[in-house]
Amino acid sequence: MPRQIRCRCGQKIQIRKSEWIYVVAGIGIVGLLLNAVVIIYLYSRLGEVESHLALSNQPQPPRIPEAGENPAAPVAPGLAKTPAVVQEEENSTSSQVNPGPTKNNIVPPARKEPVETEPPAIARAPAAGGLVEKPLGSSLEQKELWKEFFRAIEDRFKPPASEAGAAVDSRKAPGEIAPRTVIEVPALARLLFLSRGSTLPVLTAGHLLDPDPRVHNYAIQLLLSQPKPGLTESNTVRTLICAAAKTILKNARGVELLKRFQLDEKAVLLPEAKTEFDECWSTVITLAEGSRPGWPELDTFAELLGRLERGGLDLVLAVDTTRSMEAGLRDLKKACSWLLPSLQWGASGVRVGFLTYKDEVVETYGLSEAPGDELLPHLLELKALDGGDVPEGVDSALRAALELGRFSWRPSAAKRIVVIGDAPANYSELPAIESLVSSCHEQDGFIVHMIGVHPKEDGRVPFFDRIAARGGGRSPTCPTGDLGEELLLGALRAEDTALPKDLAGLLRRAFSELP
Repeated sequence: MPRQIRCRCGQKIQIRKSEWIYVVAGIGIVGLLLNAVVIIYLYSRLGEVESHLALSNQPQPPRIPEAGENPAAPVAPGLAKTPAVVQEEENSTSSQVNPGPTKNNIVPPARKEPVETEPPAIARAPAAGGLVEKPLGSSLEQKELWKEFFRAIEDRFKPPASEAGAAVDSRKAPGEIAPRTVIEVPALARLLFLSRGSTLPVLTAGHLLDPDPRVHNYAIQLLLSQPKPGLTESNTVRTLICAAAKTILKNARGVELLKRFQLDEKAVLLPEAKTEFDECWSTVITLAEGSRPGWPELDTFAELLGRLERGGLDLVLAVDTTRSMEAGLRDLKKACSWLLPSLQWGASGVRVGFLTYKDEVVETYGLSEAPGDELLPHLLELKALDGGDVPEGVDSALRAALELGRFSWRPSAAKRIVVIGDAPANYSELPAIESLVSSCHEQDGFIVHMIGVHPKEDGRVPFFDRIAARGGGRSPTCPTGDLGEELLLGALRAEDTALPKDLAGLLRRAFSELP
């Protein structure tokens, strides 16, 4: 319906329904024009705001206080002055311009107030009459620089945060030192590093904070067996002992260690005993950084352990249990008593199994990730019985080890077979065994070692030499006491990596006295 609108001139105008569209459109256009004008105005002011901000952010030169001005009460930048302050400044300026008459009509020059500098750092040093304050001067800056240097070194050797480590830290009591490692390598490599640095008491004491019980237990043994260090080193060692006090007191010889360094069992647990820990730990890290390049095989060995952890290692021992192996079995039990627990502890990804044979295979124990717990009890029960004839079932043992289904060999893992015996098989079986071993070595990567223990054939077993040559392994003749080292070499040694010479002796010492 049309609507009538009265104009200013008095005329009546009728607006039809279709014409309201033009009215609304006109209002919209006027609104757009107004918005455009506002945007253009704001954009023109934006440049002025930016320039003002840039000028305000520029560093201002130091303000020299004028004569008569109080330098102790400067006006903070960015704060507006109150009217009282403005009036006081105007009065001060006017008095300086018109100072008025003075004696002999001489206007004294404006007195320059000295600029106050930061007071020197003060240190309290002991003296005969008590504590004496001495300025440190530039040495304070040097000390801070050294602290930053130590922190940078420590950060290089800190292990990456893990879920387990985070859980430990979250449960850490206030004032307690969290477990930490001196170098970022597997526990077995850290134990080797500890043995190399045993002549440095501070570095040895640093391993008291290692989260692995084997490492810090061995550190306690070393500190008790070494001569007591000098006064300066002893103070550092005491601080590290206090930081690891809770762990040390759980050890059977922990109290003995505290007495050796004149420490009280209750006092070491107080938070005050750990106040100097940061500086002592920085010293440990510095010693570690300085010592590590001198032992490059440590990094190589750590890389070997890393490869074993990623890819895995499957090791099968084939043991001759005939009557002639009585002395050999005795050596084997002594060797495995520390070898199997050490592999379980320090070589993650290693599985061990074993079988026994006479003329034929007698018993089989499958591959286990915990050989120290699951296999060692069975191995310690082995007895040398029966037999009598020289040829033994070496061929049967090798066929059983390589037989599908008897051992669950992992396709991606390194595969090792170690035969321990004192007599060969029938030489008529040699060609077939050579062919089998050679095929498994070339196609599937098996390595076969043949260890002769108290052999009967003039000190060597030629049969063993030929099998090992086809299997890519070694065939040593092992006298009494060396079997553990040969087994360790057979298990861990890779073609491109030699094991540290003292590794077997270290593991024997570390695992023969500890639970």
